[in-house]
Amino acid sequence: MEVMNAPRRKLSFLTATNLIITSMVGTGIFTSTGYQAKDLESVTAILFAWILGGVTALCGALTYAELVTLIPKNGGEYQLLSKIYHPSLGFLMGWVSLTVGFGAPIAAVAYAFGQYLSQIHPWFVAQESAIILIVGLGVVHTRASEKGIRFQDIFTFLKFGFVVLLIIAGTSQADWSLLNQPDQRNFSQAVFSSKFSIGLIYVAFAYSGWNAAAYIAGEVREPNKTLPRAFFLGTLIVTIIYVLMNLVYLSAVPLSELAGKIEVGHVVAEALFGQTAAKWMSGIIALGLLTTVGAMIISGARVLEALGQDFRPLNFLVRKSEDKPPVFAVWIQSAIALILLMIAGFDTLIEYTGFTVTAGLSITIFAIFVARRKKMNRDGAYRTWGYPWTSIAYFLLSLWMLIGMVFSRPSVALAGAATLMIGLLLYWMVQRANP
Repeated sequence: MEVMNAPRRKLSFLTATNLIITSMVGTGIFTSTGYQAKDLESVTAILFAWILGGVTALCGALTYAELVTLIPKNGGEYQLLSKIYHPSLGFLMGWVSLTVGFGAPIAAVAYAFGQYLSQIHPWFVAQESAIILIVGLGVVHTRASEKGIRFQDIFTFLKFGFVVLLIIAGTSQADWSLLNQPDQRNFSQAVFSSKFSIGLIYVAFAYSGWNAAAYIAGEVREPNKTLPRAFFLGTLIVTIIYVLMNLVYLSAVPLSELAGKIEVGHVVAEALFGQTAAKWMSGIIALGLLTTVGAMIISGARVLEALGQDFRPLNFLVRKSEDKPPVFAVWIQSAIALILLMIAGFDTLIEYTGFTVTAGLSITIFAIFVARRKKMNRDGAYRTWGYPWTSIAYFLLSLWMLIGMVFSRPSVALAGAATLMIGLLLYWMVQRANP
């Protein structure tokens, strides 16, 4: 068998932070508010959900920073859970990352990309555009790694610039009196309703990606310093952006006009700037979603690569030299996304992803207590700020979301359980064939 080279540590703080930002700022912020407007009927409850989601993500990012500097290898949850708990749980989370953590979100974001393109001209068909996007980015990211990452960095700056411009332009044109109108539903009733937990799952989906740097930890320069800063700064920037964008949304259009709409960005842009400007906005949003799909392809392929390094039957997933990306891993990731795109609806993809990923991340966050109990340490490893309260806060908030979803969407919980059972079966099969 060919001896594989360890990846070079060539990725900078800027690239790690960009990967987090571009993984997070995607379809969620441009779609989720419409679903919340329909279910919650409360401006204050919607804003509270986005603030709470940001606090949860920051607590998770601070905890992950310690876990990843303890085990600075590519693969994310697969590496962390394999080393801290047991290889079976690590493999299971690798499988969850492949199917739910990346495959389903890639499909959902690609579909939203197609929906926004369809607002520009009827010639664009949402599903066909999504298929072209996934295949096209698969080609880009099977070429030299540095070219794909340069492409990612450039478009991240463009997307970030657009979001800032939208916030500035939106605040100058918005009708702030809409924020002061009485809510159709009492704030406390909205927050303690079962629909609020469903809304939080949509928010969690929008914030997903704050852990993206964990998947390339083995390629980051000076991981002890770079990774904690990237986790914190990337997540904080996106939290501020999300709250500001929702202020723009809710002050531009009445809740009744946002309710149930997928293309929230288009609706708001049309209300603020007119139909022609809204089409331009939809095109720019579609471009931003393109970079989100690219970021997830980069991260997800590294999980598969890590599985291939540890299990001989999956060895074909490992890249053959340090200068090329994991080609087979990229294409398998893209194929799973294409299958899910064709068999599941947009809201199903988001709820399935949000529930299962939140469960997986909660298990990983709990690993900080196990690692501390085992006295795991590494020279220079980051220590979680606010421990144990930050980690406990993330775990309890996530548990609230999951319990609410079990009672409100039992079919989603069953689908998540089925995914886990398939992962355990695959582990048993691969382990039997593994020397």
